[in-house]
Formats: sequence, structure tokens, C-alpha cells
Amino acid sequence: MKQKIVYIAGFRQHAGKTTTSLGMIHSLSRIFDPDDIGYIKPVGQETVEIEDGKKIDKDAAVIKKFCLPNLDLRYVSPVQIASGVTKQYLTSKHKSHLTKEYAQKIADSVEKMKDKKIIIAEGTGHPGVGSLIGLSNADVSKMLKAPVLYLAGGGLGKSLDMLSPDLSYFTVNGADFRGVIFNKLFPQKLDEMKGYLSEKNINDIYRRRRSLSVLGYFPEDDILNQPSMALLVRKFPNAYLTEIVSEKQWEKPSRSVKIITLPHQIFEPEEYLHAGDIVLLNAASTRRLKKILEFNSVLEDKLGGIILSCSDKQPREVLEEKAKLLEKQNLPFFFVPLTTSEIETTVRKAAENTKLQIYDDDKIAKVKAMFDHYFDLEKFRRIYKI
Repeated sequence: MKQKIVYIAGFRQHAGKTTTSLGMIHSLSRIFDPDDIGYIKPVGQETVEIEDGKKIDKDAAVIKKFCLPNLDLRYVSPVQIASGVTKQYLTSKHKSHLTKEYAQKIADSVEKMKDKKIIIAEGTGHPGVGSLIGLSNADVSKMLKAPVLYLAGGGLGKSLDMLSPDLSYFTVNGADFRGVIFNKLFPQKLDEMKGYLSEKNINDIYRRRRSLSVLGYFPEDDILNQPSMALLVRKFPNAYLTEIVSEKQWEKPSRSVKIITLPHQIFEPEEYLHAGDIVLLNAASTRRLKKILEFNSVLEDKLGGIILSCSDKQPREVLEEKAKLLEKQNLPFFFVPLTTSEIETTVRKAAENTKLQIYDDDKIAKVKAMFDHYFDLEKFRRIYKI
């Protein structure tokens, strides 16, 4: 069998490309030995450091842990658009030479996987990301001769409005755009959306030489968007922590994030809070905090954690007093020297764009189950000639 490469692209960052890559590898593992499946993130933006000091895209670590245990991480992340790369490129007198160097790194990585029967190549950001260095998602998919599987956004108008310019972008740049997955659809409207977003309708709209194939309609699932305290604390480099409770508690997905601003006289936790919630509260709110901890003590499944806003001038002994109260409950918590509204902005953004982490076992199990149910594997194999 000649090696096949499939390129996963999406309408924006956090469209679900890593989730889709993981789900597709899981599905393909029913046909191929996992050692015959490769994965590459040709152009990445966010990296982590592995044992030998090499930096790789952090999504690759998730793929290795949950799908491809023998994946060689040295070759999965050839080009990284780290801070300063774009400026360096724009000020260079040898731009075309740099682009060729980047392209060669990608080609070398694929060559290292020549024994693989199929490679999933995960794109980055929206389709145009990387275009400044000559490596947009369209450029890379064309270079790899990898047909594109595109993730469209949730909602009828949004899906079609974003698909139209992105389809044109890939087509104009010579990429082979074959299939679409409609992702993050409202669960209660899934059947209705299938009717509106049928292959016949979208092909009547876009009238391309090659018809588009729909390979799945995926509902939005709340658990995939639920951040953990471990993820949130990394968003605040200046956070103040005391003794850490078990990692398992820090890594548990939250139910939701609740901001408590009601006066303590009328605040009743049972009316606002549920098990798994992460609470955002001002550190000066001793009486409200005590009410929350009393409520938590009677819950069978406890709260997800507590984030306390404070000021740089707040006495250390006041924070330590609050810490002692929290430690008795064995709850994950941290202090941030910002206003409650400033913390809320960061937390909300994190909650809207929660990415898979290497400790997200429950989320990964959910992703695999969704692909078993909603992804048309046989149709995918037919359309992509696998």
C-alpha cells in the first residue's frame, strides 16, 4: 500500500483539530496496527519540552500518550512559529531560502516515517496561519500531497459562512479539499442540522468540480470544554499557592466557573453552586468563603476548586488565614494578585478554548466514543482512497 497522508484543517484555532486527529487515529487503529500509523504537526505554535530538551508541539504529547505509544516525538514537530520567528522572517534578506529550509524540515520528518502506511498531519490555527513564512495550511497540505479534511464550526450560518472563504483559499492555493466534518453542533438540533448541511445542499451552494463529502456531524460536548484547576493555574504566572493537594483533584475537569459577588447576608451556596464547580471569590470575603466551605463539606462530590483574587498590598497573614481554611477541606486553590474581573476574563477565555491535556483520560475516552458513533470511517476510506 502506498503511503497516504491526510491533512486536518479547521476554520480557526480551537476548532477541534487535535480532537479530530486523535479520534481519527483511534478509528484507523481498527484497521491498521498503531505502529503503521504516523502523526505530524508540520507547523506548530505552542510547545513543550521533552526529556532530551527538544521542544515539540504540545498536541503531539497527547497523541503519543493516548493513541500512538511508540510515536517518535523527535520528528513530529519540525517547524515551530515561536515568538520572534515572524519578525525574523520579515526582516530577512533571504526569505525564500528560509521557506525552503522550513519546507525541508517538514519533508525530512515525513521521510523518517516512510514505514508508516498512513500519516495524520494536523494543521495549525485558521487556514492562513503560517502564510507569512510561506507555510500556510494550504501550502503545507499541497506540499505533502495530502488531501484536506476540514472542520467547520458549529451553527448553520457560521458553518457555511466560514466554509465558503476557507474552501476558496485552499482551492486557489492548489490544495486537494475533499471532506468536511461539521463540529460542535447544538446537540438538540443535530438531526435538523444534518438536513440543512446535507451533501446535496452544500454541493448545490458551492458548485465545485469535485464534490465535497460530509464525514460526520458531531455534537458539542460540555465535558470537552471544561478546564481543570491545573490548566487554569498555568494561566496566571504570578499565582500564589500553598501546599498542593493531590494531582488528581487538580486535573479533574470542572463543571463550570462561578463568580460570587453577592453580599454574604443573602448569599446561599446551595442556590448557586454544584459539585465540580470552580469558585472565583475575593480573598477578603471571609464570611462568604466560610459558607462555601461549609457547603462543600456536605457534598458527596466536592467543588472543583477555588480561585481567590487579592491585591499586592493584602497582608500575607490574611492570605495564610484563608489558606488554612482551604487546606482543611483538601480543595485545590490559588491566589491571584488581580481584580476579580481581570481573573474572570482570563478564566472565561480558557474555558471557551480548553485544549486536551495529557491527564484528560475521561475526555479522551469521550472523544473516542464520539468517533465510534459519529465518524463515517468507511466513507472516509473510500473518499481518501485508504
